Amino acid sequence: MRKKVRKGCANIIANAVRQIALTSLDSLRPVAIRVGNHCDVISAGDSVLEDMVQITTNLNSLSFVSNSAGEIVEFRTVVKGTLKASDLKGNSFETILPGGKDVEILHVLNDEIEVVVYFRNTCGVGTKDDNLYALAKAGVDTDKLVVVNSRHTDISKFAYTISEDTDELTDVIDFQIESKISDSLEFNEEILKSSAKIIRDILSEF
Repeated sequence: MRKKVRKGCANIIANAVRQIALTSLDSLRPVAIRVGNHCDVISAGDSVLEDMVQITTNLNSLSFVSNSAGEIVEFRTVVKGTLKASDLKGNSFETILPGGKDVEILHVLNDEIEVVVYFRNTCGVGTKDDNLYALAKAGVDTDKLVVVNSRHTDISKFAYTISEDTDELTDVIDFQIESKISDSLEFNEEILKSSAKIIRDILSEF
């Protein structure tokens, strides 16, 4: 994606857009989980093949699209056998399968176990305490949850190069953006537009 800007301003504009895109655009990420009655940071119980660390890693390997205006989204299901990425869906969100592959989240052995996952729709980095506060603010009982840190971004690559335009008054910024959600030009164009709007809103306060 190529954008023409006033000469001498390209690097400032491109870097500002990049920083905003990486830190200030909302993204839905998992922030808490409960497997059965186990709320231990490590163990997910004898009936589950994976430990809690592996389950959390599996969840974090996925990307999610929110269809809700709310900050906290709940997913609740009873698992008998295998919980797959394609099972993680509801009225408020959908799961993007990495490379179209249906990733396995956890395996339940000879039992039925309730699994609850809470997602948070926000921007930037959420520490465990940040996420605990957001969950509690939404009325979620966090006593039996494993709450984790989260990094909210759907961008896997954001780079740019700058070159001189044939017009001596302008430079050209060539943006290279890759997203975990979509590889369409329209989606990446929307990332630029949303980032630029945030910058304009910030500058309007000066």
